[in-house]
Amino acid sequence: MRRLFFLFTLLLLPFSVLAQSGAKHHIPQGAIFYNRNWKGVNNANEAAYYRLLAVDDRGQKMFYDIAVR
Repeated sequence: MRRLFFLFTLLLLPFSVLAQSGAKHHIPQGAIFYNRNWKGVNNANEAAYYRLLAVDDRGQKMFYDIAVR
């Protein structure tokens, strides 16, 4: 029984390691970039956050802040 459990654990180990890879993050055009101290930066490579402006059905503007890293 111990051998079966050990074999099962060894077989599932690669799946748990591969499951930890990060997802690719698509940043939409028109995003405003900020570093980790919320200072504005010019490109996505320096950004820790970005902000999107959206307009709802009633015409009200809403900002969404999203973490990049």
